[in-house]
Amino acid sequence: MATTSPLLIDLTARESRTVETTLDDAFFAALDQNEILGGQVSVSLTVRPRAGLQQVGISLSGTVRTQCDRCLAPVEMPVEATGECSIGYESDEAGDDDTIRVSGRETACDIAWQVYETIVLALPIARHHAEGECDPEVAGYICE
Repeated sequence: MATTSPLLIDLTARESRTVETTLDDAFFAALDQNEILGGQVSVSLTVRPRAGLQQVGISLSGTVRTQCDRCLAPVEMPVEATGECSIGYESDEAGDDDTIRVSGRETACDIAWQVYETIVLALPIARHHAEGECDPEVAGYICE
């Protein structure tokens, strides 16, 4: 996975901060995934240092392209979600089982995959075009 610098969390920072960025087709193409074909998603990260951890709040909204379950053509899906993650060092006791652990030599952590998972979890289970908007040729086979 390519480093995505807006989603690179500085582990040495001692003050709270907010990072705003927009993810586009290049972000999704750089990830090792085939669920999302592209999109435009605004992301706001709120990073707070807490007892040996960096707590990251994730808030996002936008639109992504994924494959229609019915006709397999690309379909635009709106996404809006919030989430959070914690980042800590392997040697620290702080955090829980869901804490992202990095080695003591690391000064930054790329949370691109956690943001991607937040987007995927915001998608509906059934992903398809509105009624009548599927590829007519394919729709003819599934509606017969």
